[in-house]
Amino acid sequence: MKWLLIIITTSLILITLLLALGFALHKYYGNKYIHGLSVAHQKIGGLQKDSVNKIIQERIDNYKQKGLDYSFNSHTLHLDTTISSVELEMSYDLVHYQLEETFAALWQIGHERGYLNNFWQQIKHLIRPTNYPLLTEFDQDKFISVLQSNLEQYETVGHNARPEIISVDEINVLPHELGMAFDYLKIARLSQDQSHQLNPDTINLQLHLNFPTVLDTDINTDQINDLKDFLNQEKILSLQYDQENFNILPTDYQEWLIFINEQGSINLAFNSELMSQYLETNIAPSINIETRDAKFDITNGRVSEFQGSQDGQKLNTTDTINNINLTFFIEEASEYDLVVNEKKAKIAVSDINELGIREIIGMGRSNFVGSSTNRVHNIRTGAAAINGLIIKPGETFSLITALGEIDAAHNYLPELVIKGNETIPEYGGGLCQIGTTTFRAAIDSGLPIIERRNHSYRVAYYEPAGFDATIYNPKPDLRFKNDTNNNIIIQARLEGTELIFEYWGTKDGRNVYYTAPTIYNITSPGPTKWIETTKLEPGQEKCTERAHNGADAEFDYAVTYPDGTKEETTFTSHYVAWPEVCLRGIEEPIIDESSPDPTEVPTIE
Repeated sequence: MKWLLIIITTSLILITLLLALGFALHKYYGNKYIHGLSVAHQKIGGLQKDSVNKIIQERIDNYKQKGLDYSFNSHTLHLDTTISSVELEMSYDLVHYQLEETFAALWQIGHERGYLNNFWQQIKHLIRPTNYPLLTEFDQDKFISVLQSNLEQYETVGHNARPEIISVDEINVLPHELGMAFDYLKIARLSQDQSHQLNPDTINLQLHLNFPTVLDTDINTDQINDLKDFLNQEKILSLQYDQENFNILPTDYQEWLIFINEQGSINLAFNSELMSQYLETNIAPSINIETRDAKFDITNGRVSEFQGSQDGQKLNTTDTINNINLTFFIEEASEYDLVVNEKKAKIAVSDINELGIREIIGMGRSNFVGSSTNRVHNIRTGAAAINGLIIKPGETFSLITALGEIDAAHNYLPELVIKGNETIPEYGGGLCQIGTTTFRAAIDSGLPIIERRNHSYRVAYYEPAGFDATIYNPKPDLRFKNDTNNNIIIQARLEGTELIFEYWGTKDGRNVYYTAPTIYNITSPGPTKWIETTKLEPGQEKCTERAHNGADAEFDYAVTYPDGTKEETTFTSHYVAWPEVCLRGIEEPIIDESSPDPTEVPTIE
């Protein structure tokens, strides 16, 4: 009994001490991150939220200004994590830091997982400190595209052995060639890992051999005879869709013929790239129909339709070619259905009176004074694309989706953007004017904002800072929801240098309140940023953008619904200081064109 009493007493004392320790830690960490926590190798234990936010944001800003550096032999490449136009307005992040999500996840550790779990996390991190990465939205496809535009000059393109058809009786075999290329997926993943930890180390690159899948030694007399037999058939490829027929003669497709390796078997096939080019040029124009939603105009308060709806369709060249390659060379079949993807119009209204459009429920304005001719043209084109669109009740509106394709075929003009060491034309300059004005009109209408991102830098077209929205296909997008019980029609117009969007619908009694943005934490830009380019004469210099201060901004947004429910949001924006940017012309690099013997496959021991 005595020992039992001692055990019980000791246990109670230990439990009391643990509870006291847990309570003390709970009080101590009430508004602080727990000790033993690091993010991107920055210790944050014992620090309050505001202090951590400021420290990490400053580190990210410095990291983004320094960018990523790569080296290959004697060559270097500097890549900014934010791609910007020479006029700065058109910019997008290759790496977008999700600070709110990062800090929320870190705060949960030792705070919001229950008393016992919190206590365990607090003790565990004291004993074993842990470093966590920053959460990011990493655009791998764009990142690889930027890398390729800067590094492809150092690569050599390889190809398979392929037939050269002089005539049916004279067929030569062109030898395979080895290629040298960078492993872009590996580079992108390594870059992402370093971005997670704000690691500034230079990334060393190396070329890798690209081995062909069909060697000249794989093509023997049997394959050549099979090709001759096929050519002697003079087989016509007949493609059909609906009531239309398209015949492709042997003289048309002869240059597409290649050999492919299918699980060790060498077979005939069509070159997908060459055949796709033919289909897009000669057949797609007869098949493709662009989807059009019905659009409406409002004059003197009356709604009228000015564009009827139209269902669309598009030739699927990839699936069409795959279907043909499966059987065309081994069966008697010569007739194939074209694969066509259909897309229904989203908006098709039979009775205009059913729309329920009565009044303006919100308006957005922005000024583009000082814009270039190309930029003004794109603003007009973008405004026309969404003018008259209907947003149905309950629908989440996506501006990227509404704008559709952004290219020369849809009347857009290019703007130069800075990608690594190159300045490259891209389409879309001026569309952030559309994004900002759309955002302002949605706020003025009291609609819930689902997705919005501010620009990386302060841009004069969107002052006051904090009331802007950047877009770039496919991300970032601007999305909001029509949570009214009525349709909304967008009416867009230009008055001088002012872009105006009116949202027409039916007011439901909601009360909308929003403040003017508060701008603070203004920071000065660093020294002039020089970018070497081959687009200018060697030694020639051209400054493309003046310096801009960085800042933080925020505004409050509140909507009170007729039933008394109130939704409140604070929109925060962070703008990185942007130095003066100048281009300096350099000579074209001398590229080492030496490559492995194209006909010799190295032996790997």
